[in-house]
Amino acid sequence: MNLGRKQVRAILSLLADPDADIADIVRSKLFTMGEPAVREVLDAAPVGSPAQREAGRILLCLKEPPLESQFRNLQKRAGGDVDLETASFTLARLEYPALDVQRYRNRLNKMAEDLAPAIAPDDHPLRIIQTLNQYILDLQGFRGQKNVPVGPAASYMNRVLDRKTGLPISISALYIFLARRLDLPILGVGMPVHFIVKYKTKDGMEFLFDPYNKGQLLTANECAEYLSRFDVAFDPSMLCRSSDRHMLTRMMFNLCAAYRNQKDARKVDVLQRLVRILLKRHPLQE
Repeated sequence: MNLGRKQVRAILSLLADPDADIADIVRSKLFTMGEPAVREVLDAAPVGSPAQREAGRILLCLKEPPLESQFRNLQKRAGGDVDLETASFTLARLEYPALDVQRYRNRLNKMAEDLAPAIAPDDHPLRIIQTLNQYILDLQGFRGQKNVPVGPAASYMNRVLDRKTGLPISISALYIFLARRLDLPILGVGMPVHFIVKYKTKDGMEFLFDPYNKGQLLTANECAEYLSRFDVAFDPSMLCRSSDRHMLTRMMFNLCAAYRNQKDARKVDVLQRLVRILLKRHPLQE
């Protein structure tokens, strides 16, 4: 498609917009316009400008395999699991096809760098948990998304990082991403109706806590009491570690529910196909 000069100028301006919401909308829109439109914008962009870098990156995104192929090729780890961070950003391309994944990885890297001096290898787990909570929740301002309609943004990790709010599993995933950069043994715990994490020491001690609810420490009895409010009978196995594959699948089920609420049948259908791809060779055991 041929763009008018006015439209090209508008796109160039918006591609460099500091508002992440606006920039994401423009990137996705330009992506859907196709390669000719992207090349037109790229040719008009000042050399070395943010708009030129963005248009060039979108052009590369257009050459990437379809999302279903990307899911088939997700990097495998020991035991046949997927890498949650890579997979969650791949999933975000359903809504944000021109997503700049490295920008979000850099943000996570910076957060881990900020945290590193405050955490010593021999610190007690409770002190480490307190340090994480103070940095992520108090200093950075992340919080659980509550008392508002839950849309897809609460499940996409790029939007969780932009908006600093999300579902229990999304806020828990943020803790896990940072913990892995810091070599901290923090694992996901996929209880029915809620998601938390635990710090598991080398000698087997476990400290359960809830990133979604201000990092509150929990006992197994408190978890059982919480589940009883939903008429769910507690079993100790509910506090076992959730694999990355299980976490990703749960995120996708949450997205299916959000898109059903928006009556977006196409995205629900795509998500269901992606779930089938994800579980074809590795059905969930949890």
